[in-house]
Amino acid sequence: MRYLKNNEGYALLLVLFLIVMFVSVSAVIASASFNHSKQEVTVDINNQTIVAAEMGVDYFKIIGENQYNNVKFTHYNKLIEEINTLYTSANPKFKDLSETEKNARLKLIKDNYLNRIGTELAKFFTNYKNEIPVNPKLHYEIVNNSTELPLDLPTDLPKYEIVGNKVVLTVKVKGVSINEESILTYEMSIPEPELIITPVQSKVTPPWIPPSFADMETTIKNPPTNLPACKDLIPLDNKMCKGDNSLNLKQLNNTTVYTNNYDYGTGNINYSLKKSTFYNNGTWKLHNAIGMSDVTVFSTGSVTVKNIDASSTYFQIKGDFTGDQVQLSNSSFNIVGNFTSTKHFYAVNTNICVNGNVTLEKKTELLNTKIYYTGNLIPSKLAGTNVKKVDVTTLKKECPVKNPNYPEITNPDIPQNPIVSAFWDDPYLEVKY
Repeated sequence: MRYLKNNEGYALLLVLFLIVMFVSVSAVIASASFNHSKQEVTVDINNQTIVAAEMGVDYFKIIGENQYNNVKFTHYNKLIEEINTLYTSANPKFKDLSETEKNARLKLIKDNYLNRIGTELAKFFTNYKNEIPVNPKLHYEIVNNSTELPLDLPTDLPKYEIVGNKVVLTVKVKGVSINEESILTYEMSIPEPELIITPVQSKVTPPWIPPSFADMETTIKNPPTNLPACKDLIPLDNKMCKGDNSLNLKQLNNTTVYTNNYDYGTGNINYSLKKSTFYNNGTWKLHNAIGMSDVTVFSTGSVTVKNIDASSTYFQIKGDFTGDQVQLSNSSFNIVGNFTSTKHFYAVNTNICVNGNVTLEKKTELLNTKIYYTGNLIPSKLAGTNVKKVDVTTLKKECPVKNPNYPEITNPDIPQNPIVSAFWDDPYLEVKY
């Protein structure tokens, strides 16, 4: 038998085999690479929507705080009215109630305040329809009744509830990209203001008369002899002392302080300033007093304040007043100089008497507030019954300069409104992933 020993053709088969093998392996690798790339794109889009939702939380936190600051004094004014009604009611008289009943009624008033704040903010976010773009394919928005919700989310968001002494607002924010979305929940807790309620003694008290500017200047420039430094008298309760820029305002309580060119600088965090009187020679600057109450300031120079929430305060200034983000309640200003508000200005139950110009540059809200001035008003459209130009003589006669901490009492048998001091804590946030 003859065997053919011709090997021609094996090389061709081997080449074909290798080609098939390489094509198969390449297909597998390409498929895996494509799937991996697709997964990376999906993960990247998902990460983008989470980042967008986080950006939305930061954005709506600021929006929420601004809205809260815009409405809180309106509702605080209502709270004060309810407290006044409680204290001056003839049937039953507040003084005849048990301590338990007094606390229960005050708690109800505070809860009513929190409910009004919660309702206002929940309504604001429910009606917020805007989509905030991050880029052309990515945005964030509030999840509310107008938004299509997944089945596992309730449809009554945003919502609020009263928890202890605070209102907790729950808001959901959605980051949206191409066929992908991520939802984060955040809770904004808003504490009720800390209230110090001081009943007014039932005795005849004549009206408080402010010192003349000449007398004020004499008092400031001639302080009591041998006046000790405030730093040597801590705790500063019911003390009179000489202060400098290192003075810790948080330590003051019913304290009288003499200062020169006082400047509590911009680096300080929010704090409360209460029940104190300042006699200042020169300029006076104050920043971030979120809880400023029962404070009287006499100054021979200009006063500058920034980010101030003040109630039951009295300013008498021989110089200009400049305010940046100022909210006032039950306060009074007596100024020989100009009054300027450079940002949002809100005043309720406040009297402002200005022997000079009044300039309100940004958003202005006035409720039961009188402004008398002798110079110019900007913007002029604010002029009206309670905002009017007068001459110097009329300013001194008619402008209602009052110190809210010294109420006039003509009939001691009639219950008087108490002096209410309010100290505010900032809202705080908790985000849930």
